[in-house]
Order: sequence, then structure tokens, then C-alpha cells
Amino acid sequence: MSSPQEYQAGPMTNLFNDLNNFHSQLVTFGSDMHDAGNTLGQAWHGNQAHQDYQAVYSQWNTSYEDTLASLKRMAGAVENSLHRALSADHAIGQGFGS
Repeated sequence: MSSPQEYQAGPMTNLFNDLNNFHSQLVTFGSDMHDAGNTLGQAWHGNQAHQDYQAVYSQWNTSYEDTLASLKRMAGAVENSLHRALSADHAIGQGFGS
């Protein structure tokens, strides 16, 4: 016999908030990286170092965008799971006349 599935709203809410905070922090860091890249681009214009940097930055940016999207999907999944669990609790509670 399987054990009943349990959830705790507090830790799920904390996880959702943490994921959103990580996303926001990463957006800030990404903006800083972009700004620094623009500064380097001006200083290194026409230089091989700038071309090398652009190649590495492009790879980094792809991973960065993927990470942002993953954090958003995870936060959304946690939020949806919590809402479904709370809705199920409410429906069951209504069945008992609460």
C-alpha cells in the first residue's frame, strides 16, 4: 500500500519565492554583463579580443536565456502544484461541510 501524498504550503511558497528571486537576480546580473560587454566593445572595437569575447558571450547568453526560462517554468510548476493542492483540500473540505 502506498503512503498518502502530503504537501506543505509554507515550503512550497518559499520555493516559489526563491525561484522568482533567483530569476530576478539573474536578470540583474545579465544586464550587468550586457553593459560590461558594451563597454568592452567600445574599448576593443576592431580588436581580435572583442571578437573572441563576442563568441564567448554569445554562448553564455544562450545558456543564460535557457536558465531564465527554466527558472520561470519551475516557479510556474511549483505555483500550479500548490494551487491544485489547495483547491483539492478546499473541495474535500467542502465535502465534509467545512
